[in-house]
Amino acid sequence: MPPVLPRRAAPSRRWPRGCHGRLSVWSEPCQFTVDMTRPGVPTVGSTDYPENNPYPGVGAPGLPGRFTFDANGSADVVGFRYGEFFASTFVAADRPGGSATVEFAPRGQGTEDP
Repeated sequence: MPPVLPRRAAPSRRWPRGCHGRLSVWSEPCQFTVDMTRPGVPTVGSTDYPENNPYPGVGAPGLPGRFTFDANGSADVVGFRYGEFFASTFVAADRPGGSATVEFAPRGQGTEDP
């Protein structure tokens, strides 16, 4: 396959079939679509940690809260990555273009982008 695929390309690939190192016939072509269009920015909300809450605010370091991610109109989003310092945790959406709710306990004070 070429190292760079054009947008909305539908490449095809065939694989050798075999068992224990013995190859037989090639598989039927398998096609897939590559969509390089970025989805929209998801929304994140929490009733436990509401946005723009006046001082002294709510929550505390180590106190878990529920956060809901929403695909915000991007129909092909299937999940979300989040984390306190790096987006290292993945949660699947309830359906393509849907949402997911996680429980997250911030380790520090201030605003975070979970």
